[in-house]
Amino acid sequence: MTTTESRPLPHAHRHPARRIPLGKALVIGGGIVAVLILLDVFAPMLFPKALPDRAQDGLTLALSVLIEALPWVILGVVLSIVVQVWLPSDAVQRWLPKNAWGRRALLSLLGMFIPVCECGNVPFARGLMMRGLSPADAMTFLIAAPIVNPIVILTTHAAFGWDGGILVARLVGGFLIANLLGWIHSLRADQQTLLTERFIETCEQVTHEHGTPTRRSLIHFLVELRAVMPALVIGSALAGAVQVLIPRDVLLAIGSNPLLSILAMVALAMTVAICSNVDAFFALSFASTFSSGAIIAFLLVGPLVDVKMLALLRTTFTARVLAGVVGVVILCACAIGIGVNVFA
Repeated sequence: MTTTESRPLPHAHRHPARRIPLGKALVIGGGIVAVLILLDVFAPMLFPKALPDRAQDGLTLALSVLIEALPWVILGVVLSIVVQVWLPSDAVQRWLPKNAWGRRALLSLLGMFIPVCECGNVPFARGLMMRGLSPADAMTFLIAAPIVNPIVILTTHAAFGWDGGILVARLVGGFLIANLLGWIHSLRADQQTLLTERFIETCEQVTHEHGTPTRRSLIHFLVELRAVMPALVIGSALAGAVQVLIPRDVLLAIGSNPLLSILAMVALAMTVAICSNVDAFFALSFASTFSSGAIIAFLLVGPLVDVKMLALLRTTFTARVLAGVVGVVILCACAIGIGVNVFA
């Protein structure tokens, strides 16, 4: 394979399906406003506050989440540019050990040096497979990297500190789930059966940006910021809207139940699809009403198998493989969450 074919795919994140159009964002915002108005008209007794007060509370919470998360997002984009533009393309492959367990363990920690969100990890992993890395090993990296990386560690610590063991449980849980999935799929004799037929075609459609590293860095900065910011804004709005759309008594009832709170947060994590670089700030808004185990389940499931990540993984792995991945991730996250609620 030639040197050009061996390079990672830094621009695959430009696929249109991964962007959130302005029209969609406006529809979501309009839907939130419409729900608020309908609830106020047809069920005014559900809430102790009037609609204007609830809207103001939701806006205040949304803005606080956005302002707190924005510096970390920008830092993540800058570090992503350093990795994707300025490091040699074969810098990772040269240092991988030959032993299967050691290689997967090291790949689980590779996110510490490839600190991009889950969207950027997918094209990088495709590039690793093009250079000979097995699909099982690539999956180990893909599952671990959205959690085991410095930006996520910093944001999770900024949001929760060391309270409740949330940061430690997230890191250890992400590492163990990734290695479990890597080992399970390494048992498949024919590794190519894990991949879709579209994989090679998708890789061939990727084009590399020409120009100096400085020019490419500026282009990367604009592209990645355009990809991340809509998700951050919508996620922040959802964090505020949830507090005013759901009656407080209902939220407290769900959050106080050790099992229901975990299941509720798992479902929320899969549908909200917030970038792992900022999801800790979103989860922070639930910390006062939901158990620590539920928060941990949310922080484990969201970066690994939310709807956005599954859509990206589907370009490389078969639907059957992804169904198994979802099952393992949810079961492990629930088990870890229950364990934290019981023993913490």
